[in-house]
Amino acid sequence: MREEEIKKVVSDEDWAIINSVKAVLPNAVHSFCVFHQLEKLTRIYLDKFKSIDNIPVLDKEFYELCTELILAKDAINSSVIFKELQDMASSKMSYTSREAMKYAAEVYVKNRKLLEKGFVPETNNTAEQLFSIINDFAILCRSLKIRSGLINWASNLFLLTNHRSFNTGLNRGLSPLQISIYG
Repeated sequence: MREEEIKKVVSDEDWAIINSVKAVLPNAVHSFCVFHQLEKLTRIYLDKFKSIDNIPVLDKEFYELCTELILAKDAINSSVIFKELQDMASSKMSYTSREAMKYAAEVYVKNRKLLEKGFVPETNNTAEQLFSIINDFAILCRSLKIRSGLINWASNLFLLTNHRSFNTGLNRGLSPLQISIYG
């Protein structure tokens, strides 16, 4: 692939990658991935409130402003949003929003350096989203943590493609699902 065909590169904040892209593809737009930042911010609130819908009004406003900070397109906008977060922060904030503020301060410092160099935030990272779905699936399927739950899940998955019974041995006439149930 020729250099002029590559229009955009998305990476994490690793400076070795950033400097390499700059050297090899000087005309490409370099975006930094904020997918994990958004995920971590959301996890801070979900760990406490279990659902975005359960977040109290003031905490939800703070959460949404933190999201805006992560997605800020330039250093000036990022600084304005961070100042709004600081003004909104108070001792009346929930513990969860105080934790979110600590994280927002880390994000602000990290992202501002990249924004000042002309980088833009990017959330459309298909591989990251796929891994996140797999991770969420594993977290939400609590029954997979016990042996019988995992056996049932694997057997049901296998059963979707294999409807045949065993023809020989001790399990003759039984399907994989029946074997997992009756052992």
